[in-house]
Amino acid sequence: MLKKLAYCSCCVAIALTCVPALTDPDPASAQQNAGIILWGSAKDKALDYVLDYGRSNQIDRYYLDIPAQKVAVSEILVTYPESYTGEFDGESIDLRVNNRNVPTQSVKWDKDSRVIEVVLKEPVPANKPMKLVLSNVRNPRFGGLFQFDGRVRGTNDLPMMRYIGSWVIGLD
Repeated sequence: MLKKLAYCSCCVAIALTCVPALTDPDPASAQQNAGIILWGSAKDKALDYVLDYGRSNQIDRYYLDIPAQKVAVSEILVTYPESYTGEFDGESIDLRVNNRNVPTQSVKWDKDSRVIEVVLKEPVPANKPMKLVLSNVRNPRFGGLFQFDGRVRGTNDLPMMRYIGSWVIGLD
């Protein structure tokens, strides 16, 4: 009886050590955050982001974090470099505050000027972090690092576009 109990406990120990190695999940492929930026003007104003996949020549979704602003925000402008040859779906761009979509008046993607413009129906109140969600993005054919610059227009007395930072997006 004691031999049988020792045999069973040995089998259980082997199973507990081997099964996790056989059931390891696939590594996650999402890209996120700017990391450490060693060059360029984005060093001081690097903004966080998350990509669903982050692979070249693939449909993707970008989550671009916009930090809380000191004034209410009525418009968001994103510019990107000429070297970025990806394509955006203007109908699949949303702005979220507290994980809820904010109603937009217009969303425009100007391919020639390399600009994404989001005009809100009602301004987002001050001190609220936002997330710009770009869905159905066709990533460029070749990977690399691309600097997307963010600007916002406030509702104060002098409604100018103000630079808020850059997302340095890396694609494999």
